[in-house]
Amino acid sequence: MGVVGVVLLLLLLPPWVEAVVSLPNLEFNAALGQIPHASSYYKFDLNPILDTKYVPGTFLAASCFQYVILYDLEGNAIDGLVMQTSWWSSGSIDENVFFQVNFTAESPIISKVVVRWHGYLAAKTYAVKTSYSGYDATFVVFNTFENMSPAWDRVDTVVPWSNSSVKFNFLRLEIQSPVQCNPNITVRCDNRRLASDEGPIYGIREVEVWAASQKSGGFKHADRSGWPPNAISLSL
Repeated sequence: MGVVGVVLLLLLLPPWVEAVVSLPNLEFNAALGQIPHASSYYKFDLNPILDTKYVPGTFLAASCFQYVILYDLEGNAIDGLVMQTSWWSSGSIDENVFFQVNFTAESPIISKVVVRWHGYLAAKTYAVKTSYSGYDATFVVFNTFENMSPAWDRVDTVVPWSNSSVKFNFLRLEIQSPVQCNPNITVRCDNRRLASDEGPIYGIREVEVWAASQKSGGFKHADRSGWPPNAISLSL
């Protein structure tokens, strides 16, 4: 049926027409453009074989063949550049290591959190927590996650405990323990700890906080007096 046929069909419909719009929910990464925060930062040397496209904790701006280095260590984990930037953390051996997204407004309803680890610098166990106020004692568990895989650039998908509608202003990855480095599949595996009093080094390429768009409420015509007489108005 052509466009003319569709228009004629709409004009011939009865005055009162109601229908339901069935559109699949679209997802978007709500972390983009938000404010990053972390417990500590560490400038880790890039891997000369596998990290040729990696920008080590900086943005480089070229001007007249000179480079201006703009440090934005924690921002690299929510800048949308999965393969080109990273964030690392390595503090004291007893540090409570975390990476956090501070939302500039109340968050949408979150469907999943995707964590893209850098190289072999992944966590074995960690928790995703949320808070409305941001105070440490107010964070509640979104879900916990355990993955012992030492795979290079491992990707984890964390879903909520249940279909929760809770909204928040802060989302935190509380990292608890590292995976064991496999020297057979990594380079410079002995660099996980650089000193006896230093904690493990964790690397995150990107943290994605995915939210589902709201369903359309449908469309209907509810005015007998308009023109065309039987037109349908779309309400998204």
